[in-house]
Amino acid sequence: MRDARADKLRVTDVRGIFERAVQLDGGSREAFLDSACGSTELRLRIERMLRAHALGDSWLLQHPIALAGGTLASDADVATDPTQVGRYEIVRRIGVGGMGVVYEGRQSSPSRPVAIKVMRCHLGSPSAVQRFRQEVEILGRLRHPAIAQIYDADIQHGERDGVPFFVMELVADALPLTRYVRKHRCTLPQTLSLFAQACDGVHHGHQKGVVHRDLKPDNILVDGGASPKVIDFGVARIIGADELYRTTVSELTGFLGTLQYMSPEQLTLPADVDIRADVYALGAILYELLADSPPHELRNVPVGEAIGAVLGGVVPRLSARAPEVPRDLERIVNKAIEPDRENRYQSAAELATEVRRYLRREPILARPPSARYQLWLAVRRHRAAATIIAALAVALLATTVASVSFGVQATRARDEAQSQLVHTRSAEQSIRRSIDSAPIRRGGMPARADHLNEIAWNLDHGLIVDNPRSQVAIRQGLAFGYLRQRLLHAGEAQALAALALSEKALGPDDDETYYSYLRVLANRRGLLSVWSQIQPRWDVSTDSIENAIRLHGPDDPLVSEGYIRYVLCMPALESFPVLSAWIDQQVRRHGAESENARYARWRQAAAEGITGRLEEAIPPLIEAVQYYEQHPFVPGEDREQLELFRICLGAAYLDLGLDAEALDAVDPSAHPDLDRIMWKNPLEAVNVHAMALVRLGRLDEAEHELRPALETACAYLGNNGPAAQLLAGTLVEALREQGELDEAWAVAAQLDQVGPVYEVWTLLSLARLAIDSKDFDAALGHAQAILDTVQLVPEERNVALAYGRLVLAEAMIRSGATEDAEGPLRGAINTFEATSRPAHPALAQAYRLLGEVMAATGDERTAEDALDSALALDLEWRGPDARNTAVSRFALGRFLATVGRVDEAHAEFDEAERILRLSPYAEGLWLPRVQAERALVVQ
Repeated sequence: MRDARADKLRVTDVRGIFERAVQLDGGSREAFLDSACGSTELRLRIERMLRAHALGDSWLLQHPIALAGGTLASDADVATDPTQVGRYEIVRRIGVGGMGVVYEGRQSSPSRPVAIKVMRCHLGSPSAVQRFRQEVEILGRLRHPAIAQIYDADIQHGERDGVPFFVMELVADALPLTRYVRKHRCTLPQTLSLFAQACDGVHHGHQKGVVHRDLKPDNILVDGGASPKVIDFGVARIIGADELYRTTVSELTGFLGTLQYMSPEQLTLPADVDIRADVYALGAILYELLADSPPHELRNVPVGEAIGAVLGGVVPRLSARAPEVPRDLERIVNKAIEPDRENRYQSAAELATEVRRYLRREPILARPPSARYQLWLAVRRHRAAATIIAALAVALLATTVASVSFGVQATRARDEAQSQLVHTRSAEQSIRRSIDSAPIRRGGMPARADHLNEIAWNLDHGLIVDNPRSQVAIRQGLAFGYLRQRLLHAGEAQALAALALSEKALGPDDDETYYSYLRVLANRRGLLSVWSQIQPRWDVSTDSIENAIRLHGPDDPLVSEGYIRYVLCMPALESFPVLSAWIDQQVRRHGAESENARYARWRQAAAEGITGRLEEAIPPLIEAVQYYEQHPFVPGEDREQLELFRICLGAAYLDLGLDAEALDAVDPSAHPDLDRIMWKNPLEAVNVHAMALVRLGRLDEAEHELRPALETACAYLGNNGPAAQLLAGTLVEALREQGELDEAWAVAAQLDQVGPVYEVWTLLSLARLAIDSKDFDAALGHAQAILDTVQLVPEERNVALAYGRLVLAEAMIRSGATEDAEGPLRGAINTFEATSRPAHPALAQAYRLLGEVMAATGDERTAEDALDSALALDLEWRGPDARNTAVSRFALGRFLATVGRVDEAHAEFDEAERILRLSPYAEGLWLPRVQAERALVVQ
């Protein structure tokens, strides 16, 4: 038997060595790895993890705050520059702002360049000083990658006595957002990504109780690393500190906010301004980014007329100034600059989320999601899936397959496919029917699978387009479609074919190559492929990620998604430390609630069952489910995500012994959305749902769900696929619990005919069936297979290992090797107690078996304590009339009989028999055992 302590040591070694090596460079790292890695295999693991970590780290490096030239006002009215401010040497003047002069300076310790903002001399009044001190206090509390960070603040003495200043991080060559976009000719996605990051910074300020009140392009700088930084919170206020700003407008000749970007309420209700004023300003900035001019053109306009323009709320249509701007972006801008703040986005975070919805080609909230609009988005988001379904539509309309033709022949097949599909009425109808309302066969498998096979055959035989780009897109669509149908091997074959063709015909730097690579990873994760199958292409995967970062930039959602998939395709022992480090970097750069960090956290939680971190996985999985429930989504990937996270949540609950919660997580009666989403592809959901039913004693219901699902899995995925194995194992468990051992063996025989069983929970069911049938050699073999399968998770978290030890111990007891069973039982008990709070319900069975072992070895006191604990746990978890409670009473009664306490034994037998007769399965497994044991006591 494998030594679990050795496995635990391996886990500790890998994680510890990786975390230490990440902190070292060059020769130090090499020397450390030489001494720390005791084997070539371990060295290769660590090096692979370090390479993956370096890849993720390459675009997450922190960029210093940029506060440099050309961003501030004229300095004509500023006095002679000082040579020293406090303990800082002045290098040069950068410019002048509304409240101060900004210099480049140098700090001696630590030695570094800094930006120094000194109060303007004629603003040295108490109220101005008060505002400046407030700016320092606020900035000191604002720590976000998209906000300028303050180093130091003080008040000068001597010649400039009483003039305050503060010191910030400096990076040269920063530009205001609008100028940066023009100079660098940013694409629309790049521009929107910069804008959304700036919104993140503003939202962070709002979360700290700060309203900026003076947002404008000059106050959003972009540094040389393409990172936006919001500056100059000097006109901000702590929400609720109304008195400080009550006389703002009357004190200054101009306004603290620039009129082009001011919200109407800043003019009419200055004491009641809230975060939605900044939302308005951000909307005005977005307008200017898209139209190259602000919404109100107020240069050389008298103040009275300018105020009237802002209060009137009439803004020239964005599409009139920039006809090329997509209508959805115009709707987003219009909502952000609504004169009535109740009708705007209610936070900068909402605005950022809306912009990112547009970038991800999801429905925006600024418009009602009409059926046609949802369809158009489906085509845009799933261009490959749309292409294949359009092919289906044309094929079904054509008289012969040879006549099928695609109008996809331009240099950018992605854009042309979208245009062609959107304007093809029959294709539109086919896409809508295929994605939204595909017909369902018995067992839940959509009928479109046959059509996917037909299209694949036509493509393989040259009967559909010969253009390489179109072929790549179609094969991507086939891979996507097969994955949705859970035809995973077929999907992987199409994904690999698309990737090979794209690399050969289009080159490694082409977008289609990267999309094909993502599809390969998606199918491989679905297949649960072992590392030996993935490893040969791992270096190619690394190259694909590097190309994607170089071509698309770090903020492209597909780049992040690709990196997550890339890491998760590594063995769990390696992938989780790497992914955890990447999430930490995302949090440091963007914050814990950034999209990349949040989604990566959810994806990691979805796979936490591999590592046994079940309790940690529950909260992020609930968060993910709630997010996808509360946000509008279109057909395709968002539905897959909701399905994925629900199933993972249910499985985590099962592993923790929270069966009722697991049932609820995937129960379509409790969640109507599942009826139209999850249960089109129900195999994983059915297994979780049915397993919960089995554990709750609702065996007929479980069998009713499992049989058609198993039939579907065998027909479409093969008799030995993971879905078929899981469903068969759960069906075996349901039949065994009913006492239908012959039927259970018939199901098990189907598995034996097609190959080895490798799913842990199926092996567990087969071992229990073998024990009940007194085939102890088979039971021991299945138990050992479980222990050999679950090697990578630390012992104290390894629920599968605990179940394996439990069934191994039971097989030992039943085969007469009772004394050998104590060790596995103690290990299982420790794991169950450590994994779940409150105690795991499987503890009851472990204590029952431990009671038998202790009784057999003559330790009657320990035996009775263990059996009492088992009964108490079943009463707590299952209730007084549950079958498990009857089993615990039976075990206690049998012990009492052996020690001569016959009356007490009969009382326990009576109660066990009463409970079992309540069950529809009274003639099954346990009632005959109770009756036989009672007969022995009577004799």
